[in-house]
Amino acid sequence: MNDNERPSWINKYDLFIVVIFPSILNIILNLIIFFAVHSSTRRVHALTITTFSVRNSNHQHARDIHLLKHIIFMFIVFIIGWAPVYVFSVVDPNEYMFSWISLILELLPVLSSLINMVDLFLYNHELRQYLKEQFFKCLYLNQN
Repeated sequence: MNDNERPSWINKYDLFIVVIFPSILNIILNLIIFFAVHSSTRRVHALTITTFSVRNSNHQHARDIHLLKHIIFMFIVFIIGWAPVYVFSVVDPNEYMFSWISLILELLPVLSSLINMVDLFLYNHELRQYLKEQFFKCLYLNQN
């Protein structure tokens, strides 16, 4: 056996460890998070029976829907970014025939990671605030 050749079961193992198992874990943890947030929303709604309850209820429902859309978006980014590379390695373990496709598919995990970082920056207000403070602190120190 050549050093470059790998048994086909290793490629299937890689697919399971890198894509399938993390996807299942991601779904379970995101469902736990969503149901915790949703039950919290219902508890808060039950405590705030006021004249603004209809408006508040719509806002909380919209927040839950926004969270669910964000969770689904992040999951799709993960699957589209990581699955094609490992599925291709299972389908064509030699990768000689379609090496150019393999090279293109290897860009997807990088793009997926970049989208995750940008999403973290856009979605996390505390991170944006911290980075802005550090940026201005650095500018202030450089001016002196």
